[in-house]
Amino acid sequence: MCDPLVVGDDEIVFRSVEFDDGKKKPTKYYAEGGQVFLKEDTFYPKDEISVNRSCCCDNDPINALQRPRDGVVALLAKEIRKITAMEQLKQFEVLAECKVDVVGQPNDQCGHAVIIMSPSSNRILKKIQIGLVLLSTWRLYPEGHRHLSLPN
Repeated sequence: MCDPLVVGDDEIVFRSVEFDDGKKKPTKYYAEGGQVFLKEDTFYPKDEISVNRSCCCDNDPINALQRPRDGVVALLAKEIRKITAMEQLKQFEVLAECKVDVVGQPNDQCGHAVIIMSPSSNRILKKIQIGLVLLSTWRLYPEGHRHLSLPN
């Protein structure tokens, strides 16, 4: 059973990835060479990024889908917390160091939690988004790509 507020380091969180019907811009992913790759916009909005806790979703990514045609990626909480980003004005002068955390935020969704960043700026956010993309593993491809093999 999950503690509703505390996300443990060894917990997996799911992020629903919106299906790309070709009408919305920017897209959250692209397919190339038989693989599906995430884009930074997968982890938007800026200050809080909604995720679902695997342990509260029966460890099944289907339970984390926002819409049936979407995909789902997984991330490990302790790896998210290791992400740091710094903003520099001059070569050695650090203006801000951003900390990243995952906290439970119960609502009517399956084990809802949020990835939070503080402080946040547009330049720092972009770096954190890239870090989250690199840590993500597909658990369910979006519709149209489900015939492809998932990475191990």
